[in-house]
Amino acid sequence: MAQFQHQRFTTPGADTFNVPTGVTMVFVSMTGAGGAGGGFPGTGGGGVSLGGGGAGEYCLRYPYQVTSGGTVPVVVGAKGVGTSSAGGDGGLSSFGTIQCQGGFGCLGGTTASAAIGGAGGGAAGATAAGSGVRGVRGTYCAPYHTGGSGGGGGQQVTAPTKGGPCINGYFGGEGAFPKGGGGGASPWGDGGDGGVSSGGTGVSAAATAYGAGGGGGGQPSGGSDTTFGGDGADGMVEVFWIE
Repeated sequence: MAQFQHQRFTTPGADTFNVPTGVTMVFVSMTGAGGAGGGFPGTGGGGVSLGGGGAGEYCLRYPYQVTSGGTVPVVVGAKGVGTSSAGGDGGLSSFGTIQCQGGFGCLGGTTASAAIGGAGGGAAGATAAGSGVRGVRGTYCAPYHTGGSGGGGGQQVTAPTKGGPCINGYFGGEGAFPKGGGGGASPWGDGGDGGVSSGGTGVSAAATAYGAGGGGGGQPSGGSDTTFGGDGADGMVEVFWIE
C-alpha cells in the first residue's frame, strides 16, 4: 500500500534532495529563517524598549514536479543573530525554484525607530523595519505562499506603542514598557519573548520554532546598559511524497 514519506532539512546552508525512483511529484513545506530582535549599544539615549524580529515567509504542502531518480537543490536559511544594535535578517530558504524569504531584524539602536518590530519575510518593499509600531507582515500569495508575521513593537517612554495581530493570526507580542516586543511567530512555533526588565536581553526563538523571530531587548536603565536582541530561528525545508 502506498504511504506518505518525508524528509526534513534543518541545517543552514546548501543540501540536495534525491528523488526516489518512480516519484514525479512532491509537496514542500518550507520557511525562511527568522529575523533577530533589536538591541541597544549602551550609549546615546535609551528611551525605548526594542522591537522583535519578523518571522520568515513560508509555504505549506506546495506541489512541485520532479524527475524520477533526479536531484533537487535545497537551501536552508540561517537565523538572524541578535546584537547590541540592529538585529540580523533571516536567510532565504529554497527548494528548486521555490523560495521563501527570511524575516527582517529590528533596526535597534537609540532612536524611536528602535521600537518598531522587524518586517515579516515577503513584505513588499521592506528593507529592514516595517512602518508603524509593529513589523509589516509579508504578502499572502494564494494559494500556497504566506508572508511571515511582523515582530511586535517595543514601547517609547513618551508615546507607548504596541505590537498587534497579523492577518494569519501569528504576531509578535506587544511590549509592556520596559519590556521589548516579541518576535513574530511561525506555524512551527512562537517567536522569542521580549526582554522582561531594564537592560534585559531578548529571548531567542526556540530552535524547533522554524522561521520565528527573536525578541527585542528591554528598555535600558538610564541609557547606559547594553541590551541584546534575541536570535531568530533557522529556516526549514520539508519534502513529502507518496511511494
